[in-house]
Amino acid sequence: MVVAGITLGVMIWAMLALLGLNILFEQVHWLKRLLFVAGGIYLCWLGYQMLRSAFAQQDANRTMHIPTFPQSAWRFFLQGFLTNLLIQNQ
Repeated sequence: MVVAGITLGVMIWAMLALLGLNILFEQVHWLKRLLFVAGGIYLCWLGYQMLRSAFAQQDANRTMHIPTFPQSAWRFFLQGFLTNLLIQNQ
């Protein structure tokens, strides 16, 4: 599902590039900067989630907890899609 999300993100960026969105970003600098800031905040959030998960796994190893995985494949899809959209612009 992550690969499907990344693929959809690439397709959207290609379509928007063909429609001239890049010209808009070059003319409206504050919009481009806003997108960069949003992408940076999203990447920081992903890093925080990874750190939190790593520390939680250390605690889980001490108590012999069985790991659980997310139940929704759409969450993986959305995560891949958003990561692609925000990273491709930088």
